[in-house]
Amino acid sequence: MWMQIIVKEYKAKRIVNKHKHLDPWFWTQYSAHPYIGCAHGCEYCYTREEKYTPYANPADFARIIKVKANAPTLLRKELPLSPKGLIGVGDWQPLEKRYRLSKRMLQICLDREFPVFILEKSDLVLKDLNILRRMISRDITVITGFSIITTRDDKTRRLFEPGAPSVKNRFNAMRKFAKAGLYTGTALMPALPYIYDNEENLEAVIQETKNNGGQYVLVGSLTLASKQREWFFEALRRYDPKLLEKYELLYENNTAYAPHPHYIANLGRRVERLCQEYGLSDRIPRPIPPDHPLAFNLRVAEILYDRAYRLTLKGITGFREFALRKAGRIVDAQSKNLLEVLEKEGRAGLRAIHGIGPKLSVEIESAIKEAQGLRD
Repeated sequence: MWMQIIVKEYKAKRIVNKHKHLDPWFWTQYSAHPYIGCAHGCEYCYTREEKYTPYANPADFARIIKVKANAPTLLRKELPLSPKGLIGVGDWQPLEKRYRLSKRMLQICLDREFPVFILEKSDLVLKDLNILRRMISRDITVITGFSIITTRDDKTRRLFEPGAPSVKNRFNAMRKFAKAGLYTGTALMPALPYIYDNEENLEAVIQETKNNGGQYVLVGSLTLASKQREWFFEALRRYDPKLLEKYELLYENNTAYAPHPHYIANLGRRVERLCQEYGLSDRIPRPIPPDHPLAFNLRVAEILYDRAYRLTLKGITGFREFALRKAGRIVDAQSKNLLEVLEKEGRAGLRAIHGIGPKLSVEIESAIKEAQGLRD
């Protein structure tokens, strides 16, 4: 262990968090995690932000770990109350060796046949590969991924991920997941500006993902807010103080939450191109049960979400991008098959849906036709 950890056990009131909106990156509708704080201690982690962390001192995020001792009991009680949808579950940080709460939660998802999404920095998750194998053998959706931002030597990487397992171990776990038949890949999130966002590093991560059986690479830019910003800038000073001025410009003189849209677009385009070269996806395909009564609608919504993302790669943000994401959420919420609505009522039937105006009805009609072509 890279530092002394203070462990505080407590009984949580609830464990399942229902997202306000579907996450179009990972397709999760819920999350359930047994620990607060993380001993991996990544300097860039967004959960050091004030709205996420319960600690006044951002250093305590990696020093004090709160353990939800009753997490499995709560999950067993709450899952039956939630309509089935992908749940981001577990946390295989070092304390999992002692408590095994994530294992028990995963077993409950297996018992309830509840689809899961797992994103990890730790190869400790391999201890529960047998449960994941049983899930996919029963046709329960399992999506996995590993947070990997560089393939550089661990001396460099440990400056930003001081308590995390080596990248080599993460790729080894990915390879074993892939051999077991699990859908897996890499979340290159965040690609640290001027550090890990260069072409050499992006291609190396994508190539290693391909070599180890991964099927996708997602990329995201670094966000900076509140105490997390202050904390990361201190790490940046230790790494290379000359970068501070570049960051201040990129993040609008130290006031913006995200980098300039043109930076985000350029980063996404480069990863899109490299993924195409290596035969990988830069998005996770939406998992849709074939027997879902509104499977067609879900596919239409996926197309709309993807169009919104592709707009950001063109540097187009604002109302148009938001409108497409909004359309995706509206389509997801419909109780009628939109193909049937279009065939019976035409575009007027789409405009009759609350929140859909003339322009969005055209976009939805186009997405319906695209989804129909994929189905046929």
